[in-house]
Amino acid sequence: MVLEDIGARYEVQLDRWADRRTDNEHTRNWQAYLQTVFKSDPIGRRYARTLVLRLKFELGTAFAMVSAGLGVIWLGALGTRLWMIVLLESLCLTFLIWQLIEARETHKVLSKTRAVLLGTLKIIG
Repeated sequence: MVLEDIGARYEVQLDRWADRRTDNEHTRNWQAYLQTVFKSDPIGRRYARTLVLRLKFELGTAFAMVSAGLGVIWLGALGTRLWMIVLLESLCLTFLIWQLIEARETHKVLSKTRAVLLGTLKIIG
């Protein structure tokens, strides 16, 4: 839960950055999306749910690397060789940075997807 909370705080920061890029359009779209009732479940909505799940995974994994890094330090205190500690800490840092970058990109796609879902939807069939 602690890692989820840290990820949620980072997601709020991503929202702030998106608002700066889009002149607050991101938050307006998000609020409008929350007030939207769909009579049917458009494909884009399922896609948005998939993106939310991916974003939560990326943020959870990123901040779990902090915990893993602390565990590696503990292993060092127990006598694990220095080269192994450096290697494992490097891996933790790499995964942390990679997942934060991926989360930022997923957040952008999710924002665009919500904006599209607020537009005119086609019902065929």
